Amino acid sequence: MKKILIACPTSSHKDYCLDEWVENIFNIYKQVAYIKENNMPKYRVYLFIVDNSQDNKNFYRIKEALIKERLKSRQGLNFSLYYHYNKDISLRELMSECNNLITEFCIEIKADYLLSIESDVFPNDVVERLLKHNPNSKKIVALPYFLYNSIASKSIMFDMEDIGDNRLCVPVDTDRLFMLTDGKLHEAQQLGLGCAMIHRSILKQIPFRVDKNDKTGSHPDSFFYDDCRAKGIKLYFDTSAYVIHKNGSWKNIKYME
Repeated sequence: MKKILIACPTSSHKDYCLDEWVENIFNIYKQVAYIKENNMPKYRVYLFIVDNSQDNKNFYRIKEALIKERLKSRQGLNFSLYYHYNKDISLRELMSECNNLITEFCIEIKADYLLSIESDVFPNDVVERLLKHNPNSKKIVALPYFLYNSIASKSIMFDMEDIGDNRLCVPVDTDRLFMLTDGKLHEAQQLGLGCAMIHRSILKQIPFRVDKNDKTGSHPDSFFYDDCRAKGIKLYFDTSAYVIHKNGSWKNIKYME
């Protein structure tokens, strides 16, 4: 039996899609909850959410949404919630702390994998899709999605490339987009945490962090994947499906830096 922890940090800024996201998580659970292997359940799935809103009102809003969906769907998904906010640090530092709380929980419950699904991302048929790629050798596999670029006010493909000594975000043009969408597994230079399956052994080695001297605005996921690649851990993305990313604006978040 494989233990899988679905988890993410979130906040009241993602309230606009909370109910829809919770429903989708329960659908993901339903897709694998009754699969059996040798007459035993093949998967045991847990959900852990860390709310980092500026007050705890959203925490109770999330709890209400989860209980409501559990009753409606009649699915016995076990979930845990945690509230964590620190007004004295930046958003990037707060996100790093939240991701490390998720890592600690993943290790504590002895989950085999962390399935990171951010609270505005909507994958389908994701568990078996990502686990089919020989998890003993490919320990980080993600599904690609589009990232909202608030500066250019347009959607771009989340694609990071090494160009010389620099890591740059490169918008995907039409030709490259079709080239990547071949249904195969590709090695990546960078990934996001929007929809990623990460083996517990990786989380034990590499914590989430931020570099306070970094001026590019990179978030903890970028540093995490940089550290993975520095240790020779390869990153992969599966182009057999793209996931929906209902990203809202960050412009009203005052504590971003």
